[in-house]
Amino acid sequence: MAAMKAGTISRFAVAGVLTAAYFTLACRPSPAAPPAPRIEFAMEIWDWVAAYRDIARFRRLVDDAAAVGFNTIELSVAWKDFEPRPGQFAWDFVDQRIRTVLDKRLALRVRINFSYASPWPEWANPPMSLSPDGRNEHAVMSIYDARLNALQEQAVRAVVTHWRGAGIEWCPVFGMHTEVKLGTWIGYEPPARKAFAQFLRGRYGSVEALGRAWGTNVTDFSHAHPPVPAPTAAEKPDLSAPSCDWIRFREEALSHKMAALLAAVRQADPAARTAVMLGESFRSGSAEMANLAYEPYSRTAGRVIHSYDFFWHKPDDLQAAALAVDIMRGITGKPVVLEIDGPVLQEKWGYRDSHLTAIGLAALDRGAAGLNVANYCYTDKPLREYPFLVQLGREIATRNAKPQAATSRPAAEFYYVSKWANYVCRGPDESLHDRQFAPYLQFLQAGRRMRIISDDNLLSEDVSRAAEIYVAPAPALDSRAAARLRALSSTVRLTPAGVPSGAALVP
Repeated sequence: MAAMKAGTISRFAVAGVLTAAYFTLACRPSPAAPPAPRIEFAMEIWDWVAAYRDIARFRRLVDDAAAVGFNTIELSVAWKDFEPRPGQFAWDFVDQRIRTVLDKRLALRVRINFSYASPWPEWANPPMSLSPDGRNEHAVMSIYDARLNALQEQAVRAVVTHWRGAGIEWCPVFGMHTEVKLGTWIGYEPPARKAFAQFLRGRYGSVEALGRAWGTNVTDFSHAHPPVPAPTAAEKPDLSAPSCDWIRFREEALSHKMAALLAAVRQADPAARTAVMLGESFRSGSAEMANLAYEPYSRTAGRVIHSYDFFWHKPDDLQAAALAVDIMRGITGKPVVLEIDGPVLQEKWGYRDSHLTAIGLAALDRGAAGLNVANYCYTDKPLREYPFLVQLGREIATRNAKPQAATSRPAAEFYYVSKWANYVCRGPDESLHDRQFAPYLQFLQAGRRMRIISDDNLLSEDVSRAAEIYVAPAPALDSRAAARLRALSSTVRLTPAGVPSGAALVP
């Protein structure tokens, strides 16, 4: 086919615009979401479960949720369900479900699912994340392929444009909680290796500088192969340049991906509300999951939906729930909705209704913007037969009926926790987490108000007006964060003793 002349538009391009306009306007549903509740009580419905795929069951579940007291539905929407062919969008399947929620006068958050339970259309042919030996063990798409990322951003713009102005909160996600949550190192596919070489070029400038840092002779950046960082002994940090570079690269790539997806939402609807999913971390598996960049991942989002780790904490540990809210609110600076996991907590993990009610209330009392209930869409058991759901629904309705309390002033004292201590110390247990946050829990018990911050806050915010920065125990600090703390020490009181003298510096 002969190339088109500059300034001309092909009939195919015109047809594509008209097709997109048809799907956006002619099929545009009418209902809009009610105003977002002040305190959210959300029911999560996954796109792969039977109660989502079957519209009759879906409608019964939404009716059941509303009757129990849920004021919000969080709906997972798979990419393959609205773009069956490249650039051609079919909305009926998704529209039925969104309209069902909005007709019920429930608020709605849509998770645009690109990576969990194979949600991609076959035509996308995505490169998959590979293990170090080249195997596709987990069926997770690569986040490093420019073609695939562009297709996903286009899909976001399409679905948000289709429902523009409907009051939906949008949440495009990678994985479950913006993390590589597989308990293993993945991301060694060709697009990842190519992107890593580009990252190293930007970081070092020359292969000679790279060779000096890595302690090896390389003649090209593409010859610097991604490492597989090994576990460490207890709090003994791994400061090897290859491992640290690989960890930085993965975190930076996921930060860029989330920023691009959220930017696509704003391009389609500048007034749209947005959220980002974040999981709980500060533990030995943080580096594998690449999930401690809470501030960069959420920087352009409106708020955070936080997955509290019920499987790690004890059922009666209410302090852990309060700490989880404080960590997320402090580091992200966003309103935080705490996620409560599903029936398995009571079936296998020793939780009772009283535990789950108390944890939900502890989170709300600590300032959580709501509760998001996950994984009850798998069961046919009526939601009203879970007493804690009924109790929390009533409590949130009561709180929403009261006048909003005055907002407290921001904390003037900060509590700094090194995320890099968790990235480079990959020990066999979670003793580092306990040591990092033990002083904060003491402050919490004493009623002292402090804002938890981490490396990204130190490096991207002006914290020079803090009355005090408490530096939590850390066997290692990012060298840039350490330099920032030293610079702040002339104007800000650092306690208990400034930069820990024995902390190793991450290159």
